[in-house]
Amino acid sequence: MTADQPGAIRWDYKGSPVYCDRACWEARRAEQELLRLWAIAVHEAGHCLGARLGGRRINKATIVPSKRFEGCVHSEHDPDKQYHETSGYRIEEWLLGRAAEVEFGLNSDGHDYDYEQVVEMLKAPIKSAKSKAWSERTGIRGSSLNHITNEYEEHPVYSTWDIRPRYSYVNGKTVNHVKDWQKSVRVTKTEWQPEFDKYVRKARRLARSYWAWIECVAKLLLEKRTLTDKEIPRL
Repeated sequence: MTADQPGAIRWDYKGSPVYCDRACWEARRAEQELLRLWAIAVHEAGHCLGARLGGRRINKATIVPSKRFEGCVHSEHDPDKQYHETSGYRIEEWLLGRAAEVEFGLNSDGHDYDYEQVVEMLKAPIKSAKSKAWSERTGIRGSSLNHITNEYEEHPVYSTWDIRPRYSYVNGKTVNHVKDWQKSVRVTKTEWQPEFDKYVRKARRLARSYWAWIECVAKLLLEKRTLTDKEIPRL
């Protein structure tokens, strides 16, 4: 169909304009929408895999959009385990959404937020170690209330609110402890990137190994839109 024919509708296909009639255009739109939902379903199925590998119960997996996300997976964290015991599995869960997309040759444009969460998780222990070293060097520590003993306990600086005094005078010069702490605990990309890349490679391997399982869960999501833990297959 050409542009000058009656009822011609423009359709951008792979960067080039093509023209078709209304029925063809609606069929193409339906096809495109199905592909979009499939990409989201595969992404969320990847997150489900991460939750299953980490032994976490999945409260809900959905491809029904919200104000913030096209889809999401809510999984429970084991309250009996320490943060460092579960952080690796949690990182994998964040990364497996994108890893699943890549293995299926898809792109849902929903992984930026996931990656941001992983970066913050990787930066946290590095920043904590630097903050502890800064507190030991300066003698400045924070304090917080222990709700069990009802007493305040000292700890390394967690944030700028913990820094007291905020200024001091050394050899006739004013030292801004807030700026000094912020500079000392800054985490550069070179410090977290190697670990991030390692986790990305592992997520890709897991997505490849559990390809059939991801496909199964994605198909269930496409069919039902929302799944509970009992509706998602075990590994």
